[in-house]
Amino acid sequence: MKRINLLLISLATITFMACEKYTDVTPKGSLIVETATQFHEMVSLPNRSYPINNFQYLSDDQWMREANVIGRTPNIDIINFTFNETADRVSLLGASSFYSQAYAYINRWNTIISLVDNSKGDNAIKQLAKAEAKVYRAHDHFLLVNHYAKAYDPQTAATDGGICIMDKFDLEAQPRKSTVAQVYDFIQKDIDDALPFLQEKPLDVYHPSLAFAYALKAKVHLFKLEIAEAKAAAEKSLSYNSQIFDMVLYAAEGGPSVKAITAGNNPEVLSYMYMTGNTELNIAYINIISPELRTLFGNNDARFNLFYNSTHPSNLDQGSNTAYWGTLFTRFFMPTVGMKTTEVYLMLAECFARENKFQEAVDILNKLRAKRI
Repeated sequence: MKRINLLLISLATITFMACEKYTDVTPKGSLIVETATQFHEMVSLPNRSYPINNFQYLSDDQWMREANVIGRTPNIDIINFTFNETADRVSLLGASSFYSQAYAYINRWNTIISLVDNSKGDNAIKQLAKAEAKVYRAHDHFLLVNHYAKAYDPQTAATDGGICIMDKFDLEAQPRKSTVAQVYDFIQKDIDDALPFLQEKPLDVYHPSLAFAYALKAKVHLFKLEIAEAKAAAEKSLSYNSQIFDMVLYAAEGGPSVKAITAGNNPEVLSYMYMTGNTELNIAYINIISPELRTLFGNNDARFNLFYNSTHPSNLDQGSNTAYWGTLFTRFFMPTVGMKTTEVYLMLAECFARENKFQEAVDILNKLRAKRI
């Protein structure tokens, strides 16, 4: 009996060792994230996109061709474009790709924030990875609350329904809707917690810089009408990057047909994000701008003259006075989501205007116009 017991123990030990041998093997083609550097690299996501397909025509700046509206069964695009408020939009929207994608990104940032402290490596890199992930987590919550909740109103924000705050990596979490005020408090805390650890020149253009973080901070304050704080953050952002791409000079040099400005080489871009992906400008003919927006561009506006097509007979209705972006992303790269220094300048100008400092506001606008018109 004793011999049998010893034999069973030996077999169990051998079996356990064999199992352990195979569970310790990383599956072929897989990557185990276990170092601080690897978590930091996870922040970089070059093709980050926020699809707006099922609500893009709520914008007055977009246009639909007649053939896509007249005589067609109303779909969500037609209903939004024609502002048909009697239609049951809810029944036409089974899901929102924007909503799902933004929360998928938040889950990525939460993975970094929740797990990086237990990884191998330098504590400074761990702090940096967490800080960058917090900035992007704040950014994505900001997009969500401003798409799926009421605008911030100081009088009602504490009771207005907002969105679900996802503050940690937890696959079993049962999130509940927070108020608009709670979401904004969470966003601002993430940004403020991150700022001391961010870099002026991050690892690559897909990591958030100090200029981007302060620009986002300015935007959040401005949406809350906290003008003094927004102004200070905008000025701080511009202290790190105040470059404006000179489109007037670019036109004189021959524009995109002569000189390509590829991704990562546009000095005024603070963050590279998109609606559908980094090649979306190649199919921009499906995103036609309205006649009203087209009219706002003057005859000598370099932004329009360099990049837009207003004459293509197949992509535009004759006589519609519309246009579309007609420049390949490999010739001039313009991210459709994210922030640029020019937006920071405009936020600063608005702050001056709200403080009744109109000359300072106009001076900023003229500074931008000199590079555009």
